[in-house]
Amino acid sequence: DAPKIVTKIPGPKSQRIIGDVPKYESLARPGGAAPPVFNEGMGATIKDPDGNIFIDIAAGVAVNSVGRRHPRVVKAIEEQLTRLMHAAEGVNTRRAELAKKISGIMPEGLRGNCVSYFTQSGSGAVETAIKFARHVTGRSQIVAFHGAYHGVWCGSGALTTGDRYHCGYGPLIPGVIHVPYPYCYRCCFGLEYPSCDLQCAKYVDYVLNTPYTAADDVAALIIEPQQGEGGYVVPPPGYMEILKKACEKHGALFIADE
Repeated sequence: DAPKIVTKIPGPKSQRIIGDVPKYESLARPGGAAPPVFNEGMGATIKDPDGNIFIDIAAGVAVNSVGRRHPRVVKAIEEQLTRLMHAAEGVNTRRAELAKKISGIMPEGLRGNCVSYFTQSGSGAVETAIKFARHVTGRSQIVAFHGAYHGVWCGSGALTTGDRYHCGYGPLIPGVIHVPYPYCYRCCFGLEYPSCDLQCAKYVDYVLNTPYTAADDVAALIIEPQQGEGGYVVPPPGYMEILKKACEKHGALFIADE
């Protein structure tokens, strides 16, 4: 049934809602009050209040990767709501079961030897990782990458690059060092893979080991294994292994913002 357009875009009902939004809701988040207005969702489609149906090619920014209103997901939510809605910081059976299940499906080396901490957002997860790294290591510096997106809070936003995330919001947290992300198509070192011998990874090793960047104060390195907002960039083979070994060698934690 999609796409199905039955009125002009935006339709009369959507126009009224869009007109009300700036009066009662902050437009701080990107997107503002632009159409379409989300009213219903099913599978890969969304319907606005006027009955127009659109294909959601972004899967709700990947949140709805199994489809909107998937029957199994809806059933699981309904069952949990009728069982237990909130437990604050108390131990609850479902969370304990989930943590154990995650540990059991981790890659070799972490399987059965992994602990989870659950947060409500990506920004919250990164903020927690920053605090964890600084507390455990006793150090303060965090190494991140050009083109990175790790969130929009004062800590995670400092790791994220790009003017629209920084201008007008500073100063964000100090102690962040940005280095080039491995982008073979537009290599900032002017080299080509594989003859480059992964100089981009070796440069990060240098940053972790030079007094010019307070190397002995680096708590962690954080990286997206594949950059998303930075342009869907995939590092070359062998890059992550060099980074992980460099972190272990220099006493910094390795954070994968997956």
